[in-house]
Amino acid sequence: MIEKKYRIRNKSKIVGYSNKASVSTNTLSWDLGVPYDGVDAFVGLLDKNNRPIYEQDIVGFRLAKKGERQKEGIVLWDEVSCAFGVLELETSGFIPLEAFGFPMFFKSKLEVISHGFTHGLWIDKLVREYYNV
Repeated sequence: MIEKKYRIRNKSKIVGYSNKASVSTNTLSWDLGVPYDGVDAFVGLLDKNNRPIYEQDIVGFRLAKKGERQKEGIVLWDEVSCAFGVLELETSGFIPLEAFGFPMFFKSKLEVISHGFTHGLWIDKLVREYYNV
């Protein structure tokens, strides 16, 4: 079971982390004492540097082939499959983090390199296109 942890942010800055949330009418809320406009869920994985991976993280990854060049993608929640995955930035292909209970990424080949919310409009446009918004 995935530990329930959240990253709290305001605009392009991380303002805190929480593992507590109050749930009411399908919304999560926090009493942090600081303004925030975004909440990212922990996806249940650590990268090769033992850094927790949250939705909206940009990750560098290699899937299987030895010598394969590193690809980059943004971690998102997919409403259709009800699962987290990586939207590859180059091809816009979605790769789920798991398939049939098996991991699609090895920890040693996955690294958080940035956050989508710090990259402005181009990453926002890509995410909106994926969600058809």
